[in-house]
Amino acid sequence: FFDREGYLVLPGILLPSHLEDLLEELHAIQAAAEAQAVEAAATSSWDVNHSGADSNQCTFALARDSRGEPTHPLQLHKAQGIALKSQKVQQLLRSPPLATAAAELVRRGLPSESLPGRDGRLEVDAFGTKFFPVPAGSPGSVSWHDDNYYFGTTRSHTVSCAVYLRDVRARSGCLRVLPGSHHDASVGSGRERLY
Repeated sequence: FFDREGYLVLPGILLPSHLEDLLEELHAIQAAAEAQAVEAAATSSWDVNHSGADSNQCTFALARDSRGEPTHPLQLHKAQGIALKSQKVQQLLRSPPLATAAAELVRRGLPSESLPGRDGRLEVDAFGTKFFPVPAGSPGSVSWHDDNYYFGTTRSHTVSCAVYLRDVRARSGCLRVLPGSHHDASVGSGRERLY
């Protein structure tokens, strides 16, 4: 299915108790970031695009209105590098259903000479972890895009994974993909000249 369509759906990979703990931690991080933004807005010290000094810490971006201005009240749009701040996200990344599926997809795309040694272990680097707190009734978190462009890579050995922490339906803005688009010659390395 993955070879033909280019995606997989793994329903129910989080136990309800783990999901509750994860949401509790993420909502606390969100509340702290929004409180910091409100406090900093009074002194004009908050960067409305991002906060944080560098790529070694979680950074935050505020939600914007149609004019590109921060919404009122201030709301978090994205936490970039959330695994650097959330122990529960780190546990999720290491959970067997998710880690095993990612490693198998990467393994399938690698030439045999680059596969791991005798123990068969394959390390997968989790990078670019993000948290989008999408409120009910929102049009969504991001528009149509090619992940490779935002990841800064043209390699086909990159696995993009979205983990939904609430039930999603077509009407509530779930992820949409173009099935089979990974076979298009203009995707991946063929798009390098466009990046």
